[in-house]
Amino acid sequence: MEKTYVYGNSQILSQHTGGTGASRYFYLHDRLGSVSQVIDTSGVVQANYTYKPFGQILDAYATVDNAFMFTGQYYDAGVN
Repeated sequence: MEKTYVYGNSQILSQHTGGTGASRYFYLHDRLGSVSQVIDTSGVVQANYTYKPFGQILDAYATVDNAFMFTGQYYDAGVN
């Protein structure tokens, strides 16, 4: 499945899959630029993340596929 990402001011802002009727999700960031929540177009939280000081995931809840986490960077599960 192809995804399109929208960036602004060096931060990931949203993603959508497919055409005009496809699901769209918006990224909410903390002060470091880390993705803290992902919401849908209705404002319902689809993902929620809490991190330890150096980026290890402390708590995560997600019903949507998301590859961007600590400081807004791509998350590689093999590294943590």
